[in-house]
Amino acid sequence: MALPFTASQAFDVASDGTTIYVSFRSSASSQRELGIVSGGGGGVPTMVAVADQFVLAAFEDAVFYAALSGSTYELHQRVGSSDRVLGSVTSLVPIQIAANATDLYVFGSDASATSTLWRFSRSASAGTMPAIVATATGNPVYFALGSTVAAWATSTGSALVSLPGPSTPTALSESAGGLVFSGDLGFVIRGMLLTSHASQWRIDEIVPASATIYMSSVLINGGLDELQADANHVYWRLISGSEATPSATDRSLVVSAPDGAGRSTLCNAWPSALLRQDATHLYGLEQSSPEQWVVDVLAKP
Repeated sequence: MALPFTASQAFDVASDGTTIYVSFRSSASSQRELGIVSGGGGGVPTMVAVADQFVLAAFEDAVFYAALSGSTYELHQRVGSSDRVLGSVTSLVPIQIAANATDLYVFGSDASATSTLWRFSRSASAGTMPAIVATATGNPVYFALGSTVAAWATSTGSALVSLPGPSTPTALSESAGGLVFSGDLGFVIRGMLLTSHASQWRIDEIVPASATIYMSSVLINGGLDELQADANHVYWRLISGSEATPSATDRSLVVSAPDGAGRSTLCNAWPSALLRQDATHLYGLEQSSPEQWVVDVLAKP
């Protein structure tokens, strides 16, 4: 399913399973907007908020957004039409957010060369100060949330953090950049360049153990990207080409169980270079014309 909407730029998409939200910029605005995309018409999304920047996340029936003004992010929890402010953080760098059933976690930096993971209770009164889960030296690079642990990558290394904290980070021997969790199993994409055009790719479990759940054939002008996972599946985009026609690429969405079993192709032509998810669907964004964008929607298996 494809849902068109009008925008000059589109940045991200999130859904609570019923309502689809996009962060975008219209031709008439210098700021970014958060809006709701409806099923028909292809018009401008129904505006929810305006800010310098938005960061989006979703968990079950809730969408979370961080609205940036200056260097302060205001954190919102949106369930249906109810929009509640959980609190705010000041960060020197763009933040990353993720939520579970009880808390919203925010990864950012409130001091030079320092990374901090904050936790906001979803049930606390608005404006309640967040708890500090853990801190580390180095600038924030990447963050992922599991069931009982989180993983982060900073400019000085990667670590696991026990939740809900406070806790002491445990160093990871491998980079957590791009890691996704299925429960507390953590997966990453690894690639090896064989020639200027040929490469081979794999998906590795690196938390809590080391295992390869998928190894690609040799790909010409191709690769793997947009890794996602839920409790039952791991998803990724496979890009494959041909030496005879290097510009003709096939972008398919692939799914497997967390142990690599039951691998199959969900979609043979996924047009989006973005992959997001809720409990039942996968989402992407693609530009169809200079002022038109599309939210791609695909049901999960």
